[in-house]
Amino acid sequence: MIYKLTSYIKFLVNGKSKYNIHSPFFHEFIDKVLVHDGDFYCYPAIEHVRNQMSTMNSKIQRNDLGAGSKYRGDTSKKVKTILKHSQSSPQKAQLLFRMVNYFNPTFILELGTSFGFTTAYLANANKSSKVIGVEGDEHIYQLAQKNIKLLGIKNINLINASFEAVLPKLSNYDFNFIYFDGNHTKAATLKYFNWALENVKENDVFIFDDIYWSKEMHDAWNNIVDHQKTTLTIDLFSIGVVFFNKNLSKENFKLIHRANFY
Repeated sequence: MIYKLTSYIKFLVNGKSKYNIHSPFFHEFIDKVLVHDGDFYCYPAIEHVRNQMSTMNSKIQRNDLGAGSKYRGDTSKKVKTILKHSQSSPQKAQLLFRMVNYFNPTFILELGTSFGFTTAYLANANKSSKVIGVEGDEHIYQLAQKNIKLLGIKNINLINASFEAVLPKLSNYDFNFIYFDGNHTKAATLKYFNWALENVKENDVFIFDDIYWSKEMHDAWNNIVDHQKTTLTIDLFSIGVVFFNKNLSKENFKLIHRANFY
């Protein structure tokens, strides 16, 4: 928490508002994705299921396979407590929905599905897309499956496996949009990034969650920003967005925006 607080103070010093940015691409991204305030048709249903789960007092055993979990402590915990600490907020999930709606990817990968609510947003943004969500915890995975079934979403394939076990099997998929929200160590983050780079294309988009989770997670983000294959990168504090389009200049924008707190 102290690291994130001091990092945000530095972020404010070095960050820019949209009025100080001259990239036409980034301005359009801000206007059509970041500042969109409207509700989409799927929001109420997903949040209704989330609200139902937020009252569940039953306990499950955690089997967290990666560092960076938002929940720490006893492995046996109430579902509603795990939900509070391990699932992306509605605001962040809806931002990802708008990104998918804007970029229109056909194959989406989510590393770190948790209870499946962010997955549901990703899938609803483009129902002709294919979404693969990977969750290492068996009990969390089972509840995610129930939530996806309850929401009636057909274009999601959930996999219960560690990232290390499943990624080699996914190498033949042509992913256009990848959301990295799992193991938040530097070594693991860069390992998954380098795996994804093997098949990266110019119009692909990578999203990294919690890039200020810790110093080593932020070091991993800086390595990604500096990589020779990345072009424009957007630091929203809560997430990092990576582009590979060679028509975009190689810049890292730290944007001061309400999304910093998602």
